[in-house]
Amino acid sequence: MRISELDNYKDANPDHVRVITAPNIVSGVSVTGKLDSGFKDVLSKISDAHPGSPLASNHGKKSIKQVQTERAIRKWRSSE
Repeated sequence: MRISELDNYKDANPDHVRVITAPNIVSGVSVTGKLDSGFKDVLSKISDAHPGSPLASNHGKKSIKQVQTERAIRKWRSSE
């Protein structure tokens, strides 16, 4: 509706209220979704520098020994 038509419409229908809404978001944004290899390398370097961080648990490079050690620690802590 054009602005000139809107003015005529408001004059003809004074009981109607104009409501402006924000546009709908089609999809969310995900950091773990589609990442290019360069950004994956950056995340890997950050996780190597901070091995105890949540980022390291998602993107860090771990050896089999590290994975098995963490699994054993979690199992031991949950049994207490």
